Amino acid sequence: MKIKIRKRLFEKHLESIGKAIQSNSPLPALQGIVITATESNTQILASNGNLSIKEVIGHDGSLEVIEPGKILVPGSLFKNVIKKQGQEITLNTTKNSINIESEGAKTTLQLMNVEDYPSINFDTMGKDLIVDGSAIEHLIKNVSFAAAENDKRIILNGVNLKSLNGSLTATATNSFRLAQEKVEVDSNVNFDVTILSKNLKDFIPKGIKGPLTINVNESKVITKYNSTTILSKLIDGFYPKVDGLIPKKFQSVLSIDSKTLSSLIEKATVVSDDGNKVIKLSLNDGELTIESKKREMGDSIVRTRECKWNSGDFSIALNSLFLKDAINKFHGRVAIAFNGPHDPIVIKGESNVKLTQLVLPHRTY
Repeated sequence: MKIKIRKRLFEKHLESIGKAIQSNSPLPALQGIVITATESNTQILASNGNLSIKEVIGHDGSLEVIEPGKILVPGSLFKNVIKKQGQEITLNTTKNSINIESEGAKTTLQLMNVEDYPSINFDTMGKDLIVDGSAIEHLIKNVSFAAAENDKRIILNGVNLKSLNGSLTATATNSFRLAQEKVEVDSNVNFDVTILSKNLKDFIPKGIKGPLTINVNESKVITKYNSTTILSKLIDGFYPKVDGLIPKKFQSVLSIDSKTLSSLIEKATVVSDDGNKVIKLSLNDGELTIESKKREMGDSIVRTRECKWNSGDFSIALNSLFLKDAINKFHGRVAIAFNGPHDPIVIKGESNVKLTQLVLPHRTY
């Protein structure tokens, strides 16, 4: 294989697939990048076994294929070498090595055995769902943080995506908090799948603008945007039915600016126990009090009247990290709805009425 390519173009595509390179993979081949040069285009591919990303580079003035071929190069090392090259790069392979040349400099790397690389099927089936890429990027950001990280119930480590009757809903929960957001889609494509949260964060190209294509089958979901194709394996099993967990009616509501509340939580947790981020929210005579304590160290109390409260005296214990994560997904005022001190709270915001955050109370304080 022999190609000539502009450094800036090559780096852009290498950066895109870099998220899928697993430097410590038990399968050595997955530590590499597959480069396939043909007469029609050049493809680069990386995969960690669950997430696979393919970039297609067209043959324009920035790329010239002199001799087609297919090779496997050591991923992280290859990317670092490319960063140090000049503006015009020539890749030229021999039987077991690749020469990387630019501006009189030459670096030689040993090739990996491309035959050891697992076959990855990017073929799609059925109908495509066309959605606004920016909307999906924000939806994932607003929801994925609420998934569990290392739960034995692997389904809770994922984000559920459900497309039904022209609406796409993303849901994540770790059993103690829940985030859910819906966006409208102009399509009748229906599916109900769950993707590992850590994969979903890399499932949409960063800063995407314009239409994104999503295709789902029994074992994988594929997104396509311009030159990028991203494949993620699905989590087997049924996602918990969570709609019944979100209360529909509430006894009282607290209205407050999200930045104000976030700042109050920061001040209140300055002495909180590192292993127990519990705060107590109390409302009395129109005043909000937030307090925390650390055993044998002290306590911290903050108060504000810059809020609106439509009920009588009330107090509830909450995980401060969960509460802060939830309110930080909104801008402007948030409405925190309560029932009893042992019932979940629901957070909505004026900046995004389609996003719902739920946090379970802490039983003790």
